[in-house]
Amino acid sequence: MKEKIGLIIIWSVVVLVILVNGIFFLHGITKLFKQIIPSLKKITSARIERKIITKKKVEKISKKTVKKEKKEEIVTKEKIVKKEEKSKKKIKPEKEKKIKKQEKPKEKIESKEEIVDISPVKKKVVVKEGEVILFLDNFDDNDARNNLGGKTEAFGEGKGVCIDSLYYDMNIPNSHGDKSGEYSLRLSYDVSNQGNVSGFTSNLKGVDLSNYQYLSFWVKGSLGGEIFKIRIADGEIASEISIKSFLPRGLFPDWRRVIIPLKVFKSIKKWNEMEGSLKIIFDYESSFIKQGVIYIDEIVFE
Repeated sequence: MKEKIGLIIIWSVVVLVILVNGIFFLHGITKLFKQIIPSLKKITSARIERKIITKKKVEKISKKTVKKEKKEEIVTKEKIVKKEEKSKKKIKPEKEKKIKKQEKPKEKIESKEEIVDISPVKKKVVVKEGEVILFLDNFDDNDARNNLGGKTEAFGEGKGVCIDSLYYDMNIPNSHGDKSGEYSLRLSYDVSNQGNVSGFTSNLKGVDLSNYQYLSFWVKGSLGGEIFKIRIADGEIASEISIKSFLPRGLFPDWRRVIIPLKVFKSIKKWNEMEGSLKIIFDYESSFIKQGVIYIDEIVFE
């Protein structure tokens, strides 16, 4: 009997302990739920409120931006229209100014230059302070004849070769108002073998050069250092000089003007009736550069 009573007491104590622990456990759980539930409610409500607020703001902002964009479009259109009107107004006076500017230099050119008809050719004479200047050739008319009507051509002796052609260059200088074009004479020569001679000849057509003192021209070489001779003939006697007398190191690769006194051609006697020609001559003996190209323009007696 005593043993049974002891077991009952033990089991009753165990049950009580379990019940007490269960009560405390349930109480703790309820407390937790009470703390969690209101916080969840706050979060959901806050989220809902934020969503509602952002939608309203977006609608307001979108309406404002649309209004601003419309205003800006109207303003920009007005500015564009005003600019176009101003530009249209400015176009007319600018055109008038350009026409006036173009008219002035034409008057000046006509007063400086005269075209004198000498049948069967036209000779350009430029009058400057009592001087008469004769253009033998300026190579702007793409013609095989010079300004006197004389024949021009390249020549070669033996195996010497010279090819003449026109060369276009906007930067060709001029000394006597020769602005009718920008072409010069290009001479490609080859005198590589001993005894070779080649060059270019321009017939003087019996012109009277007795009133002229100088022969001038613009010249340059493709490399620099090119050398040639100038020969003038009156139909009976010829006289020549080397370009080295005026350019000791030969031509330069940029344009240089050469002025030669006619008195250096000492053998010429009939300056009043030049039935011969003016020649540019390359030869093996005097040419330092045996194959080369030179450019020459504005051959003038003055």
